[in-house]
Amino acid sequence: MVHSVQGRRQSLTAKGATALYVRVVTARVCRIFDGCGFRSWNDIDPSKVMAFLSGMQAGKKHVGAATFNAYLVALKTFCTWMVNEGRATRSPVEHLEGPNVRVDPRHARRALSVEELRRLLQAARQGPEVLGMSGHARALLYRLAVETGLRASELASLTAASFDLCSQSPTVAVAAAHSKRRRQDVLPLRPDTAVVLGEFIQALPAGDKLFSVPTGRLARMMRVDLAAAGLPYKDAAGKYADFHSLRHSCGSLLAAAGTHPKVAQTLLRHSDINMTLSRYSHVFADQAAAAVAGLPSL
Repeated sequence: MVHSVQGRRQSLTAKGATALYVRVVTARVCRIFDGCGFRSWNDIDPSKVMAFLSGMQAGKKHVGAATFNAYLVALKTFCTWMVNEGRATRSPVEHLEGPNVRVDPRHARRALSVEELRRLLQAARQGPEVLGMSGHARALLYRLAVETGLRASELASLTAASFDLCSQSPTVAVAAAHSKRRRQDVLPLRPDTAVVLGEFIQALPAGDKLFSVPTGRLARMMRVDLAAAGLPYKDAAGKYADFHSLRHSCGSLLAAAGTHPKVAQTLLRHSDINMTLSRYSHVFADQAAAAVAGLPSL
């Protein structure tokens, strides 16, 4: 089985997957194999897989539905690859399904309002260096995350070559190797943001990444700026404002601006529009109040 995992690793690398992605995906498969005691292909038992993943949920780390599904998908894609390579006749786990992420309250995120975002950006700009990132860089990182909906790993991959800032319609491009969809994504930029980006890029050494994103510690970094802005990391409803909540803010602000759902889906690059509408389109308090105020007088 070790040779098969190594073959899968080489296959992913050959297709242009990033080293981090390859390492994470293969590590998940290996953890399932080790946890279930699988030593050969014929050892793979669907019931043992589900029992192991359920045990992870109930264990000390209390992994959520999203993590459960990530491990399951890693195993299922490995088994599908084995079949496609002619190393096996059928996948023993193709019928398995993970829990519903929508009903898992483990780490529910909230969208930040325009006022909250302005306070966050101002606090970051005026703040000291945190985890190797200057206040100006953090503010620009947050701003770009909200205005483009780009994920942390995608933002971390950006260089000066990722941007077209000279055209009438400035854009940012994410290489296929760093995009979750495994294809190049080109997204529009606000003109005023393009100007700030141009000034920021000019000060960078040639070839450097745009941001020195502290991978794995983004929540810690953002909590510093949230505290400085007087904003809670976890609100009264138990919802979090971590870095990925900036992507939720992007979807919610698009909805609040009256953006057509299909356009919002395209900008957020969701394969399913239900994801855009149900998970990434939060309703702000002032929207609900305005909607009620707009009802006819009785």
